[in-house]
Amino acid sequence: MGSTSSKSVEKRLLKIRRLLKRKKPDFLRFDTHKRKKLDEVWRRPRGPGSKQRKREKSVTPLPEVGYRAPKKVRGLHPSGLEEVLVYNPENLDGLNPKQHIIKIASSVGRKKKVEIVEKALELGLRISNLKKPKEFLEEVKKKMELKRRVKEAEAKEVKGKETQEEQKEKKESEKKGEEVKKTEEKEKKEEKKK
Repeated sequence: MGSTSSKSVEKRLLKIRRLLKRKKPDFLRFDTHKRKKLDEVWRRPRGPGSKQRKREKSVTPLPEVGYRAPKKVRGLHPSGLEEVLVYNPENLDGLNPKQHIIKIASSVGRKKKVEIVEKALELGLRISNLKKPKEFLEEVKKKMELKRRVKEAEAKEVKGKETQEEQKEKKESEKKGEEVKKTEEKEKKEEKKK
C-alpha cells in the first residue's frame, strides 16, 4: 500500500515540477542582449548600481531557491524514471525497466548504438533520445547492408579491372612470343639457305 501512495506522491510532484518549470524565467546574464561579447550564461550582477542586483521590478529576476523542483523528483526524467547515460551495451546490466530510462551518449557510433538498442529492447528498457527504436534498427540495418553491397561491388570491379589488365598483358606477351618465334624461324631458314 505504501508503494502506491509514493507513486501518487511522485506523480503529484512531477506535475508540480512541470508547472514550476513553465513559470520559471530564463536566467540570463545582465545586458547580454546589448553586448555581443557577453554570453547568455548566468553571472551574478555585482555592480553597485545594478538594477538586477537590487531586484527592481522591471528587470529579470535572480535565481533563487524557490525556483527549484521538489527534492524527490529533482533530476528525474519527465516520465518519473531515473535517466542513465549509456556508452556501451555493458552499461545496461543491472538496470530496472520500472526505475530507469536510458539515454544513448552522442559520442556512440552507429554499430555500438545498434547493439545498445537491441539489448535495451531485449531488457524492456525505454530510450529517451530515440522515439521508435524498432524502426531505427530496421533503417540502420538496411543502410549497413547497402554499404556492404557497395563495397563488394567495388571490390569486384577492382578485381575485374585487374583481370582485364592481366588478360591484356597475356595477349601482349603471346604476341611478342609469336613474333620472336617468327623471327627465329626466318633466321633458321636463312641459315639453311646459306
